[in-house]
Amino acid sequence: MLVQPLLENLSVWGAVQGILSLLGVLVSSLPFSRRIQYLSGDRHLWLHRLHEKYGSHVRAAPNFVSINTDRGLHDIYGHGKRLRKANFYNAFPAIKGVYNTHNAIDKAMHGRKRRVLSQAFSDQALKSMEDVMLLHVRQLCEILTGGLDGPKGEKSATAVFNLGDWFSYLTYDVMGELCFGKSFDMLISSGRRKLIELVDRAANRHYVTPGTWTRSSSTS
Repeated sequence: MLVQPLLENLSVWGAVQGILSLLGVLVSSLPFSRRIQYLSGDRHLWLHRLHEKYGSHVRAAPNFVSINTDRGLHDIYGHGKRLRKANFYNAFPAIKGVYNTHNAIDKAMHGRKRRVLSQAFSDQALKSMEDVMLLHVRQLCEILTGGLDGPKGEKSATAVFNLGDWFSYLTYDVMGELCFGKSFDMLISSGRRKLIELVDRAANRHYVTPGTWTRSSSTS
């Protein structure tokens, strides 16, 4: 008499578990669930927990596989690989139909753009940029060692620096020189430093938005 109700309960619970599992898969595939992860800022922690539990390859949703290995990036996106980028990258072009090496999904298009861009990263080209980079590195060193005013106008010898911020200023100044031929002068002037926050906000918008419409299979 006790065995039959027990078996019936187990049978019902097994069916409920199956339904809950299917429900979990359905919810994880819905756009809003991924959008919440992006907005909360803890998507990387969520993925980290999944990898700790399930290993280096995790199917986090029906259309999303996350790979966490030291070879993953090369094996997926390396030169000569046949895997196609996900439609996630369609969110990045500022102008519809205008692509760069980062967001170009088409292999032939990406190859053409990569060949042009690779000229700027040859050994000779990189060596020619060394003086420009050293100019700004020396500016930062001078600020940190007391030659120029600190973050609030005080002398550097008594100043407290947030190195994360100052290395961001250095990066923007160097990239301004290399990409546009003119520094943003963030190291020596605070007028344009808000630009970093604007770029971060724009990047956040790009990462949040794809979760609302991406349909095809994606790989991380």
